Amino acid sequence: MSTNVVDLTAAVKTTLGRCAAIKAVYDYAPSNPSGYPFAIVRSTGWDNDRVSETYYRRIHHIRILLFQEISEVGFSSSKAARVFREAQDEIISEFDGDISLGGTCIMVVAERGTEPMLISEPVTALMMEIPIDCHIKIPRTSYP
Repeated sequence: MSTNVVDLTAAVKTTLGRCAAIKAVYDYAPSNPSGYPFAIVRSTGWDNDRVSETYYRRIHHIRILLFQEISEVGFSSSKAARVFREAQDEIISEFDGDISLGGTCIMVVAERGTEPMLISEPVTALMMEIPIDCHIKIPRTSYP
């Protein structure tokens, strides 16, 4: 089991990489993505919680930003929305099927995502955020 951000975000990227609907997964905003929909994985912090006299729980907050391009030539608004929903369903199924991220954490919880938003820079696209919380068990001996 890991307690660091690097391993957890890598495990989330690996899980997303198994989604056939996602064309690419990044940990940065690409200037030229290799396809749509694509995802960006980023850590947004953590919380600690004392569970008992013997251990603490740390919850790492990781966000998945999902993007689907809309264009007159490629994806119409309705087709982009359908592809976007299919990608969301596949993401949730992948996390439901591996709630420990391959043993990287005790439990991962995919929270309710934001409503898809229309963005126009650098391209017209749908974007949504899917919060993922990774729960880690930390022995009390790790704290004073």
